[in-house]
Amino acid sequence: MRMSINKDSRASVRVPVKWRADVMAGDQSRLAIKVMDVSEGGLGILSDEPFEVDDMLELCIAIPLKSKPGRFNIVRVAGRVRYQVLQRSQFCMGLEFSRIDASTREIIRQRVAASVVRPNGSAHVPDIPALPRRI
Repeated sequence: MRMSINKDSRASVRVPVKWRADVMAGDQSRLAIKVMDVSEGGLGILSDEPFEVDDMLELCIAIPLKSKPGRFNIVRVAGRVRYQVLQRSQFCMGLEFSRIDASTREIIRQRVAASVVRPNGSAHVPDIPALPRRI
């Protein structure tokens, strides 16, 4: 599926996806969620359980391999909840990446690039800047 770049107030272009993911809890429990969209800077998720704005979440995401249907890249990222709204019976939340390794960053960059088309037909996604390290 391809989409055109649209102007909005976000720093990164979002593309719709249908990915499965788990929120990892400190006690080794997992909560299944859905990833609705992805960008260079974060994710949009749907969850049956709410999380508070500014909560830090550890996610394990299954990113489908385009070249091998039914196979997945399993990646781990961390993100901060930036907003939360109730949408029907689920909570829609926006997460900003706070920790993402270089290989996962590249997988996401390529998936966004493959889904974004400029009006002239060329695809373009700028480089993802490195995240600052916290001490």
